[in-house]
Amino acid sequence: MCKKLACLISLALVLFLAGKAPAATNIEWTDGDSSNHLWTSPDNWNRGEVPDGDYAAFIRGSVAAEATSPIIEAGIAVNVVYVIINEGNSDYTSYLRMTGGTVSATNFFIGWDAAAKGGVEGVFNMSGGTVDASSLQMGPGGGSGRFNLDSGTFSTATLSMSSTSLLNVSAGTLVVNGDAVSEIQGYIDSGLIIAYDGFGGTLHVDYDVTNKGKTTLTATSVLNPEPADGGIATPGAVELSWTLPDPCTPGQPVDVDVYFTDDYDALKMFTDPEAIRVVSQQNVTSVVVQTQRKRQYYWAVDTYLGGDDPNNNPLFGPIFSFYVDNRAPQVDAGADIVTWLPEGPRTVPLDATVTDDEAYTVQWTVVSEPVAGSAVVEAATAEDTSVILSAVGRYVLQLEASDGEYTGSDTVTIGVFNDRCEAAQAQPDYEPLVGDLNGDCRVDEVDLALLQENLGQDNSFTEDWAFGEVSEDWVFDDVGLKTCLFVSESSTAVPDPKDEILIGYLQDRYAVDIATGDDVKAHVYSVDDLKVYDFIFVSESASSTDTRDLKGAPVPIFYTESWAAKWDVGGWVPTNDSPTYYGNTTVDETVVKIVDGDHPLAAGFATGTEITLVTDSENATDYLTYAVPQVDHIPVAVLAADETKVVVMGIEAGTAIYNEQSVKDGSLTTAARCAAVGINANANNFITDDAFALIQAGIDWILADGN
Repeated sequence: MCKKLACLISLALVLFLAGKAPAATNIEWTDGDSSNHLWTSPDNWNRGEVPDGDYAAFIRGSVAAEATSPIIEAGIAVNVVYVIINEGNSDYTSYLRMTGGTVSATNFFIGWDAAAKGGVEGVFNMSGGTVDASSLQMGPGGGSGRFNLDSGTFSTATLSMSSTSLLNVSAGTLVVNGDAVSEIQGYIDSGLIIAYDGFGGTLHVDYDVTNKGKTTLTATSVLNPEPADGGIATPGAVELSWTLPDPCTPGQPVDVDVYFTDDYDALKMFTDPEAIRVVSQQNVTSVVVQTQRKRQYYWAVDTYLGGDDPNNNPLFGPIFSFYVDNRAPQVDAGADIVTWLPEGPRTVPLDATVTDDEAYTVQWTVVSEPVAGSAVVEAATAEDTSVILSAVGRYVLQLEASDGEYTGSDTVTIGVFNDRCEAAQAQPDYEPLVGDLNGDCRVDEVDLALLQENLGQDNSFTEDWAFGEVSEDWVFDDVGLKTCLFVSESSTAVPDPKDEILIGYLQDRYAVDIATGDDVKAHVYSVDDLKVYDFIFVSESASSTDTRDLKGAPVPIFYTESWAAKWDVGGWVPTNDSPTYYGNTTVDETVVKIVDGDHPLAAGFATGTEITLVTDSENATDYLTYAVPQVDHIPVAVLAADETKVVVMGIEAGTAIYNEQSVKDGSLTTAARCAAVGINANANNFITDDAFALIQAGIDWILADGN
């Protein structure tokens, strides 16, 4: 029988997609290499090469059955535009297996029913490694996608699931950009996300806790396995332990069968259970097994709960795993320290703790110091030692421990002040004493003398006005500033955290009000309300469809959302066909080329200059947005990798735009200028100075039109 092989449930949420393959070089999995099923074998692909860069990797058909599907293992790095596990093939369920390595993809599709045939199913089994994607789409077009997240980490900017898709989380981690808690909770409530194949698990969702600015999804098993699922154990004798569930009949013992192996398929397919069984129907909560270094092990606990239901006797449990290896040393360099210089250098003790199963050595180093040579560690190879500090300022010291194979490290920060009062005043919770007039951290006769000397004096103005100096640093509540309406994403956090840097930039220069896409869609702002503002700034974080009512608005508009090109939003293109007329660039396509250096929108950059707009090589959503306008427009900068895609542009007031789909009859024109610098909101924190120069040039240009 197939004991651990979970059945794929059928699926179906409608997700709008064009009914054709994405714009990239298509390559098909053929499993042509008889010696292996590795992704990195050129013979396993129809082009005789391994997909890399501008490729859409299709995995479908009989060659993508589970036993012959691609394998991504440790040491393999995949970098493609699209990973598509089944696209339109209803005859076979297609699989992709990942046990380690890395994947970087713009879009990751599981079960894409591109032609709306029905019955299209795709399965992604991930038991290790990391995936970074701009979007994870499960069952797009009405297909069916199953994702078994047994281990590893999958990070994505967005997540979408059809109504019959299934995300099964075990020891793996899903990370979604922004606050996606309500979206994920909705999928959980609908039964689309489960823990441990439904064998008694708990899902955990948090925002801005595990990962700053992101939503994290994990799961724990009701059996509380030790070693922890997906964890690490030391080689040799390892105790497997678990928590017994309650029996169907109170008071009766719960017996278990326990299976243990280093062969995942042996446990999953369950072809020879006797060969891997280590406990046979006993009422126990642990068993000791022998392990070897550098191996992955798998185990399962089946429970006999009693009662009349044969499915409970035994109740098959999920598969747990752990890796056996030498653990890296755990290093604690100690708590941060605040001190001061009495009359010379200060000797500060360093109290560190290192924990490791092997013998280890340590090394203290000075990472930073206010003056070169002002920090001297007395015994740099001792765990507990002292450091001599001779200058005021901030010091950072690092302790690194090595067991010959792995290293661990931690830092301690030391703040050194001139005296004990200055040290106290530097603390965030410092509150001065009432009556400490001279600020020396104590109330004494000196303070009393100061009070008596000034008692009864009054230095306030005595008239309604007076002559005096007005500092450039003073803020007068935005008096005389241009006004801006900033449109951000419709989310529980207003404004969207991704927009904080952009908003801060604008608030330094303009009087800014903040609205959401929902506000615009709900007609919170009338035409007269909009006329109050000098310009509108629409962030890419706002849904383009929420801003339709700004089409033809009588106020200049600046966009970082090039999807505003849609015929029913900005009216720059005849149909809402992406990627033909608008879309996102691929990951790391962040360089644009100036094509009209003479225009003010170019911010002084010469024609032919290539400019990086965002810089963050570790960000999975490090990309721009572009448009291919079909109306009169001013192209200023295009994507360096594809010069048909316009990233920086302007449109003059009075330009005819599309009033209906594929209809541009001149009856609708722009009432004011608009400009765009296409930057995905997930990259807002990494906008370069050059990009801000282009943004400012765009704002200046739209405001110069009589505003």
